[in-house]
Amino acid sequence: MKKDMYSNQGQKIAITGIGVVSPIGIGKDAFFEGLENGRSGFRPVSLFASERPRLAAEIHNFDPKTYLGDISVRNLDRTTTMLLTAAKLAMEDGRLTVTEENATEIGIVIGSTMGSISSVSKFDRDVLKNGYKNANPGVFPSLVMCAAASQVSIKFGIKGMISTISSGYASGLDAMGYAIMAIETGKVKRVLVGAVEELCEEIYRGFAKLGLLAGSTSKREELCSPFDRRRNGFILGEGAVVFQMESLEDARKRGAHVYAVVNEYSSHFIQLKFDRRNIDRMVTDSARLVSDSIANARIAKDEIDLVVSGANSTLYGDICDAELYKRIFSDVENGVPVSAVKSLVGEGFSVSSGFQIAAALYALDKQRLFPTPNLEVTDDRCHMPTLVQKGVQAQVRNCLVYSTGLGGSIASLLLSRDQRQ
Repeated sequence: MKKDMYSNQGQKIAITGIGVVSPIGIGKDAFFEGLENGRSGFRPVSLFASERPRLAAEIHNFDPKTYLGDISVRNLDRTTTMLLTAAKLAMEDGRLTVTEENATEIGIVIGSTMGSISSVSKFDRDVLKNGYKNANPGVFPSLVMCAAASQVSIKFGIKGMISTISSGYASGLDAMGYAIMAIETGKVKRVLVGAVEELCEEIYRGFAKLGLLAGSTSKREELCSPFDRRRNGFILGEGAVVFQMESLEDARKRGAHVYAVVNEYSSHFIQLKFDRRNIDRMVTDSARLVSDSIANARIAKDEIDLVVSGANSTLYGDICDAELYKRIFSDVENGVPVSAVKSLVGEGFSVSSGFQIAAALYALDKQRLFPTPNLEVTDDRCHMPTLVQKGVQAQVRNCLVYSTGLGGSIASLLLSRDQRQ
């Protein structure tokens, strides 16, 4: 089929399927229920031994065969099996069936930054212990960053464009931005887009060594408490999330459930060290980017009913998010409600912005605001007076998701409720 036969230039893009593997629930319904009840995903690590710090947002009792059937997973790492599960759930939710006729019209875009580290470490350990001649060749394909996305293509027979985006905290948002472009330019008709990150000992120890994990530099209680003065670092998380995207016109033609319509995506990169000296520049550039996106979407600021913040319970991260919010919404009477999903699912790096998107879809679909637990002691350095602390029913027309992260990555996404839903 020629690309111009399904070009969507100028068409709105819809999200019509959700697949989630998260610390607060596997599957869309479990994830939504976890958000609604403010269920914490933090428990002692079980994947490896750790006395201090000891908590993580780990996905417990995850058996990929429960979701993928009796397949051989011996040489598939945790990153890949989580992503395969999320992709399958998204396909089922969005009623996507891959056939020989449509296989080239479907694409895959996945955000991941550290997804292959556990496989690389395992391969290196085996080589050092047993020598190159005795290395397991079955593990080798998992050493590349694009392995998980490629396995989705292999498993489900998808033959369209396949890409992996690696931009840190913003990877999930940037993956969606790339998917939007692919649909608009007619490269594909539908895209499975999302993010994945695996909790492994090497990453856990690395962040602890840097003093970024809660409890890694003191014996205080391990908390993930965005905007709270008691913070002492973030709690590391993991998971996978996949969304099905297509043109709004196609979604309506086939009677699909539209969770949200994409209004505007934007991203930027500032080459700087993420510390106190550079917060002002980060905030200034981020505020300009996000404000321009809102203006381009032709939506008034007071029509945004929820901001899904990327605050992760680090001092600089919380300050940056709070200052960014003030710069954008200081002229909105009574402000805009804010929720921080990482207070429930932890800091999952690339997959975190995917969880932020999924949380925004919950708010738009259920017309509810989800709570941000653990705020007890106000921090004047990053006070967020509109932080949602109790789940409530509310009119949610538009949601803003943004992420600012280590290294200067900035991305934002504006999602709206389909007016016909």
